[in-house]
Amino acid sequence: MKRLPLFLLFILFLSACDSESLQNHDVNMVADSAVQIGGYTNDDLRGDPFALNSVRFEGQYLEMSVSFSGGCNEHDYYFFVSETVLLSDPPQISMFVVHDDRDDFCDAYLTETISTDMGVLIEWVGGGPFLVSIVVLGSDTQSLDITYDG
Repeated sequence: MKRLPLFLLFILFLSACDSESLQNHDVNMVADSAVQIGGYTNDDLRGDPFALNSVRFEGQYLEMSVSFSGGCNEHDYYFFVSETVLLSDPPQISMFVVHDDRDDFCDAYLTETISTDMGVLIEWVGGGPFLVSIVVLGSDTQSLDITYDG
């Protein structure tokens, strides 16, 4: 008799993330306000795990292929840019990407492309070519470099 409530709880948990609740994961736009240059703390750089698969500029939009666990909630991404610019040719900057899964407890492993307008960053650097070192902090810290050609 004690097994019946556990079994029902297990079925309820499994049904919480059925295929109908999974989101469409094409290119998802990230809010422009998600890009912050300076003025952040170490606490701002704490987020939920994800993998950065690839990155590219499409005009002034940064497109990133990311993989993460979830599927029942929308996830947010934030971009924190260091105010330090390495004055090389081209100039180099560091940008930290933070993922917020918004307490998504589903276990599907998803891959999606996210896109965000980097116009504020491009203008801040001076509009010309620059190299961005994109850093993902977490248990498996990753870094990918990409050049914006202007």
